[in-house]
Amino acid sequence: MVVRMEQSEGLRKGALIRVPARGEPRVFVFPFNPERLHRRIDTPAGDPALRGPRHRIGFDLVLDAGDALAAGRAHAAFDVLSQLAALESLASAPTRGEALLFAWGASRLLPVAIVALDIVEALFDAELRPLHARVALELDVRESARGLAAPYVQFARQRDALRAALAERGFALSAAALERVFG
Repeated sequence: MVVRMEQSEGLRKGALIRVPARGEPRVFVFPFNPERLHRRIDTPAGDPALRGPRHRIGFDLVLDAGDALAAGRAHAAFDVLSQLAALESLASAPTRGEALLFAWGASRLLPVAIVALDIVEALFDAELRPLHARVALELDVRESARGLAAPYVQFARQRDALRAALAERGFALSAAALERVFG
């Protein structure tokens, strides 16, 4: 899945939000309407130390200064460089009481940790600043509310309630399909 940073029709906003225990949140907003988003859920398969499945999300962002260059902005390369710096700063380990949230869609706000940023820079200006970069992000969803700052425990609980309601709907749809087949 590729997300381009230029403002195109039909793109929704996604965001990575670093919320400190005190002070203002740091927000990295990007257009987000993926053609593909990778989700992986690993189950603990017999290891009693693991309490629940591990959930990972991966997607690509494309940062591009093309639109800014076309509009005549002389320092368009700083757009890409500053966006890369913002993403890299979000990848640093959170301090106690901090949370990193991934917002995607109206009903998905997940506490996450950035596991990996795979950055490929290309098309450089005369000062070797990138005009284009592709960033593959891998996020680890924090399944447990334990360890989250108090306001964010509610996000985890809401996510769990929504997941349970969707699962019940999925089971009901499966039961109805089974009834049609074996009637």
